Amino acid sequence: MSPQAYHVSAPAKVILFGEHAVVYGKTAIAASAGLYTYLSIIPSATSDIQLFLPDIGISSSWPLAHLRALVPAETPRPHD
Repeated sequence: MSPQAYHVSAPAKVILFGEHAVVYGKTAIAASAGLYTYLSIIPSATSDIQLFLPDIGISSSWPLAHLRALVPAETPRPHD
């Protein structure tokens, strides 16, 4: 069985005011912006992580081993 690809999207929003105020039970005003962000996770034959941002002309890749070196061997977990 071949690895499966995953695709997700999320709508954009504009918060006119009160973004942090809702934490304290206050009112905020937000609206949809009619835009979406898309993410696709697609298995690759290489062990590279690839990033494509076609709307702004960015394309880059990193060997997975280089990214693993940035994460501590033992990552602390929050207490339950």
